Amino acid sequence: MPEIIKENSSIFVALAVGIVLAAVCLLSIWGMIAWPGISNATQTATVTINVSAEVKEWLTFGASTTNASMTPDLVNTAGATAVASSSAINLSLGTNTSQWSLTIRGTNNGLSRVGGGASISSVADSATATVSAGVDNYGANATTSYSGVTVGTYYASWGNTVVGALRTGGQVLASRNGGHSYANVATIRMYAACDAAQLAGTYTDTVTITATAGT
Repeated sequence: MPEIIKENSSIFVALAVGIVLAAVCLLSIWGMIAWPGISNATQTATVTINVSAEVKEWLTFGASTTNASMTPDLVNTAGATAVASSSAINLSLGTNTSQWSLTIRGTNNGLSRVGGGASISSVADSATATVSAGVDNYGANATTSYSGVTVGTYYASWGNTVVGALRTGGQVLASRNGGHSYANVATIRMYAACDAAQLAGTYTDTVTITATAGT
């Protein structure tokens, strides 16, 4: 009996090796066959997320002072006349809009005497004039050192007494294309003069500068 097993052992080994090789081949062939309804690809699924953020338009505007006393006296106690001016007033603005402008206007079309009875007229709209001692006149001029800012035609005479109007209609004082952070964008000064016969008193006006920004 042992001799029979010994004689057949080589046959058993060969059969076993053959079965293993056949199984490997069958598995390889199985993997290459595109069986209907069976996919070997990786499965994926996606979702989309819509993200949004809001940027609001903003505009900030201010002045270095809201009180402007003019010196020297237009007419002193000796009857001598002079050109009076305010201090330089800085105008600061910031916005994220694509353009902005400053419009300037007076309330009284000139300087009005407190208690009434007299006034000193402003320069006419759409014009300039030189303020000279002894001659009734009132107006303003401006300058800028901020990149891209343009001073309005009637106010661009900084450094002398040539001025534009301070009347109720209003005119463009300065403008710029493009937004920027809050910064000093223009400087303004008011000038006035009158003749020696002007009725004594305090003369006032309220100047309004409006910043308008838009896309």
